[in-house]
Formats: sequence, C-alpha cells, structure tokens
Amino acid sequence: VLRALRAGKALNAAVESALKKSLITVEERPSHVQHWFQTWSALGWFCRSETNKESKRNSVAAASGGPQVTKNGQRRKSNSAVV
Repeated sequence: VLRALRAGKALNAAVESALKKSLITVEERPSHVQHWFQTWSALGWFCRSETNKESKRNSVAAASGGPQVTKNGQRRKSNSAVV
C-alpha cells in the first residue's frame, strides 16, 4: 500500500491492489486497513513531501547526524518516510 501511494496511486487503488489476492474477507478489510494506517501513523511514517531544496539540506543533515528541518523551520524525526 505504501509503495503504491508513494508512486502516486489513489488510496482506493493502492488498497484494492494490496488486497487483491488477500485471504482477508471483504467484511474484515476495513478494520485491517484502519489498523495499518494507525500503526504507520504511530510510527511517524507519514509526513509532508518536501521541496528539492529541503531534500538536499536534510540529506546533508541526515548524513552528518544532524537534525532535519522543514521549510518552516520545524525539526522532523529522521525515521519519517515521505509518502
């Protein structure tokens, strides 16, 4: 699901594609999807996409172990994935 979203697929298409061959029943799917997103959010895997300028600055900061900073000056956890 996350790879599909990052590739630009719509949410419903990403979920449908992920569950295409799943053994999870149609009735159980909404609760599973909800649990996945709760887990991913709790892990901090969702954040705003950054501009190229921010990306370069944060790549240098991450490589040096320094803090990553967004355009508006907020610090971001380095374990966040852009989706």
